[in-house]
Parts: sequence; C-alpha cells; structure tokens
Amino acid sequence: MDRLCPRKSLGMAKNYFEIREACPACESTSTKEIYRAKFNEPPISDYLNHFYNPQGGVEFEYLEGESYILNECANCGLVYQKAIANDFLMEKLYEEWIDPKIVLENKTKNRNLNDYLALAREIETIIRHFDVPLNDLTFFDFGSGWGEWCNLAKGYGCLAFGSELSQTRIDHSRKPRVPIIPYEDIPEHRFDYINTEQVFEHIPKPLETLHYLTQSLKPNGIIKISVPNGGDIKRLLSVMD
Repeated sequence: MDRLCPRKSLGMAKNYFEIREACPACESTSTKEIYRAKFNEPPISDYLNHFYNPQGGVEFEYLEGESYILNECANCGLVYQKAIANDFLMEKLYEEWIDPKIVLENKTKNRNLNDYLALAREIETIIRHFDVPLNDLTFFDFGSGWGEWCNLAKGYGCLAFGSELSQTRIDHSRKPRVPIIPYEDIPEHRFDYINTEQVFEHIPKPLETLHYLTQSLKPNGIIKISVPNGGDIKRLLSVMD
C-alpha cells in the first residue's frame, strides 16, 4: 500500500494507537495536557458519529479504552493530539469508516464549476510565478486524493505527480494516468512545486516529513502547506464544538 509517510514507532503502541512523547512540530518534550475525553463516550463519540456516519461509520470497538488527548507545547505553542491511530487503524479509517465509494459519489455530485475554476486559478498563479515553459515545470501533490489537482496541472501542460495513502484513491488517480510516487521513492525526484493541501495536520511527524519533502525541491522550488486555522482551538474546547 502506498503511504504518504512511514509511521515509525512514536512510543509504545497501545491497542490501535501510537503515543507521541514529544511535540510533533518542534520535538520539544515540554508539554502539558489541556484536554482529555474518552473516544467512545460523549462528546467525542457524538462528534465521531456525526462526522463519519454519513460517509461510512465508526467501529467503536477499535477505540475501546482509549482517550482523545490534546497536549500544548510550551516551546512552540502547538496544540496536538497525543494518541494517534497506528497503520492498521489509519487504513481502516480511510478505506472503511470513510467509504471511498460514498465519498467519490458525493464529490462528483457536489463539485461545481467554481470549485474547478478556483483550482485552475491557483495552478495558473503558480505557473506565472515560475515564468518558464510549461513542459519544464514539474509539480508534486503530496496527499493527492482523487487526483483532481494533478489532472488540472497536466491540462496546462505541466508534469504532475501524486502521492496518496488510500489505495482506492491511488487506483482512481491512475485511471487518468496520474503517476503515483511511493513515499520511499520521493527523494529520487526533483520538483519545482510541492502542493500539500489539508495534509500536514494528519501527519504523525510533520517536521520530519517537511525536511524529507524539501530535499526533493529544485533550486528556487516552493512547497505550499495549507492546513485548517486552529487559532481558536481553546475557545472551541471550552464548549467542545
């Protein structure tokens, strides 16, 4: 199975989870716990049912006895999840709890022209920045999902590659001939631009992954990291929204 990044041991794995003993952004061990609740009890279980049931559904037996724990790093201020899913649970989540067939059907039904125009404008902005012949540009979408970003980049005449965790999404991307690069083969390539859209918040060791990816940038290459805005996290935790 192709993977976005290897899940090296982060500590003693308990059941289907691995424990982060340090901040995943700066690797400081100076952290404090700011939230804890059982996965299979409200309010966390309510959220999981609300989010996953329309897409497939959660098997709570895999979460039995485990807690959703948030730590805050005293060094960099990152708030992060301490116990994270291991390889087995991640594959179950992306291939079963999130049913790829349902997700693809919803995406196909709900996508509109404005969605594709926004992606096209983004890629056009990148192309104009480099100001070189289109077929000289090599792009890489890390966490490429169903391959839409790569397909649009290819439509402009650029070389575009992807990397993805879900085998179902990999198979779908390959149908329109989007080349998928296994994680371990990334250093063999060089890219002008690496796109990471809503990916880094899911990575076990983001700092390590960032260093790994930037090794594959060409001189003057760019890596874009886009993640959800978590600046309001403490207020949200106070009402558990």
